[in-house]
Amino acid sequence: MMIKLQVGSNVLTVEKPHLKKWIELEQIKFKETDRVKKVYSYLSVFLDLPESEFVTLSWEVTLSCFVDCLTLAKPSINFPWLSHPGQKQAEYAWDYSERLWYAFSHLLAKTYHWSLEYIEELEVEYGLALLQEILTDRQLELEWQWSLSELAYPYDSHTKTNKFKPLPRPMWMQGAADITVKKVKIPKSMMPVGNVIGLAREPTFAPD
Repeated sequence: MMIKLQVGSNVLTVEKPHLKKWIELEQIKFKETDRVKKVYSYLSVFLDLPESEFVTLSWEVTLSCFVDCLTLAKPSINFPWLSHPGQKQAEYAWDYSERLWYAFSHLLAKTYHWSLEYIEELEVEYGLALLQEILTDRQLELEWQWSLSELAYPYDSHTKTNKFKPLPRPMWMQGAADITVKKVKIPKSMMPVGNVIGLAREPTFAPD
């Protein structure tokens, strides 16, 4: 997917960013606290231009480019694991500014044995979908290991028994899909003839 942007006197043809650049852009969005600096940095990385290119433009033009780039970069799929980021992660001594890209690419490389060059050029939706599946598998494996541990069965003083305590899931994995069977009306001419066994195993009969 591509769009054309007017940046000063130049018209740029811009394509949707691939996985590595998308991650870099997301880090700018969420880590840069200064709003003006955020816009300039985002556009600089997105368009591969120095920030000075945008400083000379009017704020209206710059902001319009920023919104267009945000729209282009937005994934076309609403991934649950991105919709529920959960609590803010603590910073560790081994963190650094580019770590998110390497953490994500490490998961993909470890699972699928792809090179970093290949992962870098993945379509955003493709990479994010696979990352969600990796995270899902990891959580389910942890739950299985937890269920085999004594820690999963704490003693309940009220019932005087050991009750299973499931391992908490991240917010994006909580809840359940709606599998309710909905009733719909169909024309009489489309109804089957004779004895019909329903979901509850009760016999029903087609109308005359």
